[in-house]
Amino acid sequence: MDRVQLLRVRDEEKWRKIEKREALNPICCTSLLTHGKRTERSIVFFHGLTNCPYQFHKMAKTFHKLGYNVLVPRLPHHGHANQLSDRLAYITAEKMFDLSGDAVDVACGLGERVTVVGFSLGGVLASWIAQTRADVERVIIISPALATKTIPIWLNDAASRMLPVLPNRFLWWDPETKHRAPSQSHAYPRFSTRAIGHLLRASQIVYQVANTTRPKAQSITMSLNPTDEAVDNQGAIRLAETWKRRGVNVYMHQFDQSWNLAHDIIDPTSPQQQVDRVYPILMRLITTAAPDETAQFDAAAKAIAPVY
Repeated sequence: MDRVQLLRVRDEEKWRKIEKREALNPICCTSLLTHGKRTERSIVFFHGLTNCPYQFHKMAKTFHKLGYNVLVPRLPHHGHANQLSDRLAYITAEKMFDLSGDAVDVACGLGERVTVVGFSLGGVLASWIAQTRADVERVIIISPALATKTIPIWLNDAASRMLPVLPNRFLWWDPETKHRAPSQSHAYPRFSTRAIGHLLRASQIVYQVANTTRPKAQSITMSLNPTDEAVDNQGAIRLAETWKRRGVNVYMHQFDQSWNLAHDIIDPTSPQQQVDRVYPILMRLITTAAPDETAQFDAAAKAIAPVY
């Protein structure tokens, strides 16, 4: 067994042991869809904050049918059966980076050519992988939560230092309905201020590394939602511009503003989802680069005055 296969077995066993110790929602465990052998292509999907691997279940099955070996890892402290679990307060940037690196190690054992896709918090992790892993052929970064609408982007650095050490608070995604809403049973109805702090810490680390070194992934695509109510797209534009200044061709895409998409464009069970519209576009972005859309996005990006 070669080193790549050993890494795959090691990390799979580690995840299974962790998941056996935690009271998880059965549909929220790490998802691994294989063809029983190493295939030409493997793909990793990183889910968003407070969601779980089930967020990508429909897309994961689609890529499996296309011949990919598919991995959707559960991010640390997500997916508990108790939707009001307090474990999210214990997440750290380091834990998330370690998990994302382990996932890529597994994917390298699953396929000759590796693709990484991340949404929201997962988009931050996909950005980290794009920056640090030369063994990944393609990275697709969807609505990365490099900056949020709740905290002005110029406060991100301070918030990334303060929120992880201040007393934690849990806030409802929907303060009116709280946990009584007929929401997704696999997602947490509230988020942790410390988790937001570590999300911003992870973002700041990505920026710091991007300011000093070129990204190592062979191809990078970024897709943004202009009507996202949670993510501030200026954070993503800042990273893309940093990469472009280093001579890296980042393929950019922006959804049609008239669609009025909600933040979660991935989960088919999400309220106001439009996956019938969104998925065909994401499938194309994931399977083929889209240089023809770069100019269109550049024009849109210039209309958003960046504030760093």
